[in-house]
Amino acid sequence: MLRILVLVASFVFAVSAQANLLVNGDFEDGLNGWGSEFGSVQVVNKNGNNVAKLNDNNSSGLEVLWQSFYIPTEVNTVSFSFDFKFKGWDNSRHQEDLAGSLLEVRDGITSWWDWSPWSIVEAVEFDLNSGWMSFYGEYDVSNIVDIDPNGRVFFGIFEDSGWCNDLTDSVLFIDNVVVAAVASVPEPGTFALLMLGLAGLVFARRKAV
Repeated sequence: MLRILVLVASFVFAVSAQANLLVNGDFEDGLNGWGSEFGSVQVVNKNGNNVAKLNDNNSSGLEVLWQSFYIPTEVNTVSFSFDFKFKGWDNSRHQEDLAGSLLEVRDGITSWWDWSPWSIVEAVEFDLNSGWMSFYGEYDVSNIVDIDPNGRVFFGIFEDSGWCNDLTDSVLFIDNVVVAAVASVPEPGTFALLMLGLAGLVFARRKAV
């Protein structure tokens, strides 16, 4: 009986388990797997935990942290999650600083005004000075193209004016970034059949004893 329950539990766990498609999403290996543009990005230790830090007062109004990755074509849905803390202020004479993230996939779908093969799946603007927060969402990626890479994530700070015209004075911390394939959960009917089969096995064992 115990062996049967273990098998059922293993089945349910396998269905719900998710593997990160990103490399080093917790920054425990520094910036391995990540790229940065414009301003500097560094990894700092906060209470024994490594986090990415974007704040470069010597840049010209933009800092970006990014990573590209591959989504298998059999995946129809992905989850996107991360932790962030945005401490914002602005000593410049121009616009205030903003921070946010992007999740993009390569689906080959273009329009007359945008010929890029990349499509924005999610764009998140971060809340200001609200302490550590977590984000989670699930998205349909059934139209992805089988090209490596076909997914990418971005985190950044920028001037609200829409172009680089002054320094970013704010600080953005990022941690625990995960993009994972979401496994399909068994339909209620399928799970009911599984339980019915389990009950049958238990009954047969009792009858045989």
